[in-house]
Amino acid sequence: MCPDDFYAPPAFQFYPTDFLSDAPVLAMTLEERGAYITLLCIAWTENGLPADHKRLARVLNLTPRKFAGVWDALEGCWEMTDDGRLVSPRMEKVREEAKAKSSAASKAGKAGAKARWS
Repeated sequence: MCPDDFYAPPAFQFYPTDFLSDAPVLAMTLEERGAYITLLCIAWTENGLPADHKRLARVLNLTPRKFAGVWDALEGCWEMTDDGRLVSPRMEKVREEAKAKSSAASKAGKAGAKARWS
């Protein structure tokens, strides 16, 4: 369940140069990168990830043993929140920026409509 202030537009900014030049990403195998980008997509739409490794393994279609090996490369890219979910700090920064832009556009639109129709 997502909090009331949860905001996830249908897409997020993705900068391939930043992604491919990031040292932890460069150190990942192709399988680890695939798992990482899949988890980023899920985290965007679900407001983070469950901290349950069995659930994450199932989502990635990996055995728990295989997931444990993949997770070794991914673990440093995630932080635990106070409510026990895993989030990507960089993604949360992007989410806050998107939320601020959306809020500003909404306020501007409401002000414009009010000025036009009042």
